[in-house]
Amino acid sequence: METIQIQVPSSLANAYHSADVELKKRTEIILNIQLQKIFSPLSSSERLLNVMQKASLEAKKNGLTIKKLNHLLSDE
Repeated sequence: METIQIQVPSSLANAYHSADVELKKRTEIILNIQLQKIFSPLSSSERLLNVMQKASLEAKKNGLTIKKLNHLLSDE
């Protein structure tokens, strides 16, 4: 990750500086998503496919198999 600086009204800057750590983290996540939408050359469906592929790789890395997934998704 890299840090950027943007100009905001003083009231927003003050609110951000006085926010707790959890709110700051959530704000950064939301801003990252919005900036990605604005500046990404990929369509929303391409971004979704990328996220799904990353999730699939992470699941496999953590030992999730089709059999385990089907068991988790079953009504049992």
